[in-house]
Amino acid sequence: MPTFTYKAVDANSVIVTGDFDAPNINDAYRQLEEEYEYTPIKVTQKKESALKEIMQRFQKVPVMEIMNFTKQLNTLEHAGVPVLASISALKEQADSAAFKAVLDKVYRDLESGISFSEALEKHPDVFPEFYIHSVRAGEAAGAMEDVLLKLNAQLGRQDEINRKIKKALRYPIMVFTAITIAFIIIVTFVLPQFIKMFEMGGQAELPLPTKILINISDLFQNYWYLVFGVVIGIGFSFNYYIHTQQGRYTWDKIKLKIIIFGKLFHMVAIARFTSTLQTLNKSGLPVLQSLDIGSKSSGNKVIEQAVEQIISGVKKGQGLTIPFRNSKMFPPLVIQMISVGEESGSLDDMLLNISEHYDSLVDDVVDNLMAAIEPIMTIVIGSLVALLAAGMFMPMWGMIEAFQGGSGR
Repeated sequence: MPTFTYKAVDANSVIVTGDFDAPNINDAYRQLEEEYEYTPIKVTQKKESALKEIMQRFQKVPVMEIMNFTKQLNTLEHAGVPVLASISALKEQADSAAFKAVLDKVYRDLESGISFSEALEKHPDVFPEFYIHSVRAGEAAGAMEDVLLKLNAQLGRQDEINRKIKKALRYPIMVFTAITIAFIIIVTFVLPQFIKMFEMGGQAELPLPTKILINISDLFQNYWYLVFGVVIGIGFSFNYYIHTQQGRYTWDKIKLKIIIFGKLFHMVAIARFTSTLQTLNKSGLPVLQSLDIGSKSSGNKVIEQAVEQIISGVKKGQGLTIPFRNSKMFPPLVIQMISVGEESGSLDDMLLNISEHYDSLVDDVVDNLMAAIEPIMTIVIGSLVALLAAGMFMPMWGMIEAFQGGSGR
């Protein structure tokens, strides 16, 4: 969206200047008059704004910077500083130009009268979905300080988990990449020389592994552009699909069923949901609203849909325990602790215990990730090596046997 620079007169007859985004020059004048209640003197489009916007899209805001922002915002919230004034101060302290531009837009949106969560929602590439919905929960419950504190801890844990996963996967990925590159080089450059030798040997029928390798070799040699085109096309199509409503649900459902990682994704979603639900319930927000907002903070559409069914059960007067049990998405431990909390009137404590318990389980799963992945990597790499060995050496053994048989006669 273009950025416009304006010079105008405010309601107190004071000349003011600044920048803001608008679809076009006419909308820019309209926003100044209707939303800001300014009398425009001069409005011009910044010529460099389009290029800056494109550059900023390719600049990823580090998680650490979002964590620092959240921590500082929490401090200002604790001191009673209004959110508009807080964003005004924090946008000047942003480390990266990309994040400063985002906070500048958030500030202008807040000035126009929309809520903080709505302003953040316009930047899903910077603020995760669970972050936005958690802020919305804080606004609804009047517990922004508590929510920001938990968000900072949550972002830190997520960053720590991501770093642990990357560390655990670093060696397997390096090995798998090396094997894949070697496989491509062999079938593209080495195998054709063997094929000529096989043809000279006059074998009538080549083994199946050799036929597979020959077909792969032909594919990479003669249709390499199609291979790369298909890979790129699949990548773009997949990215587009998972950003649709149905695609996001399907992908979240698949993630929960992925070997090893599915368990991890499920635990993280439950920890987020119960943590947010505990905050909202403790703040006195109605349970139906708490469940609705909490489900969106889980970061998983399957969990979100399951909670929608729970909400329907609560509306029918079934309490919490029965709908949670009927959802089939929450482990027995979660259901049991919610049941105890509901009966004893200590639901907040039980939800906090669930959240902390699953946070601990996530740490254990991540720590054991490498040991769980090693057998899978061994099978994959072993299969590639076996295919190469069988495809290249089986015909050679046949040629040797044929040669020895001919020499014997």
